Amino acid sequence: MTPELWNSYYSRISADLGFSMQDDYLSSLLLSGILGDRSRLSLLHDYSAASIMVVGNAASMPDDLARMHGDLAIVADSALPAYMDLMSYPEIVVTDLDGNIGKIEEASAGGSLLVVHAHGDNMDKIRKNQQLLSGRVLGTTQNSPLWNIYNFYGFTDGDRAAFLADYLGAEYILLAGFDFEHPNLKPGQDRDRKVKKLKWARKLLQELASERGKAMPDTGSLII
Repeated sequence: MTPELWNSYYSRISADLGFSMQDDYLSSLLLSGILGDRSRLSLLHDYSAASIMVVGNAASMPDDLARMHGDLAIVADSALPAYMDLMSYPEIVVTDLDGNIGKIEEASAGGSLLVVHAHGDNMDKIRKNQQLLSGRVLGTTQNSPLWNIYNFYGFTDGDRAAFLADYLGAEYILLAGFDFEHPNLKPGQDRDRKVKKLKWARKLLQELASERGKAMPDTGSLII
């Protein structure tokens, strides 16, 4: 993924879902000010691995974890409670702070690195959870990167985690708990909007797989 290609996707995603790119940038500035120089790429130095498990919250996740094994795990926050019940603390949690904050706090205290995303709809959550943000946190954006806020590409927590795994140099990215046809909805979540998000997540993962010289299957073991 190049910045130019990402910006093309980002513009289309924002138009499709009615996101404000300006608000995304303002959220990035907010997170940048809170994190300061604690958000730095050197936090990722210990996380290179040949195979990285990226964990989403689809119903298949427990079965996928039982048959797929990576050298380390990057978990989307929606999957974190179930993952921690089945496994332990993941190495990395990718979150935009709309998951179970108690579990995110527990994972952080247990040694997980938090990769916290800023976008226009979560500025209140960023302000509210500044104590959580005082730990080991790397800030990300889908807008223009700042000196301490990075854009590894990706849109939802799940596909963003996969792009992070690619950045970390994984030879194999194993996608556990990914289902693009049957959304696992949070209480009160709009199904049609979630389906649109999953459509874009699939497109981005297909792009990532293609860039890695692989094809992403529609069913079965999703390894890219």
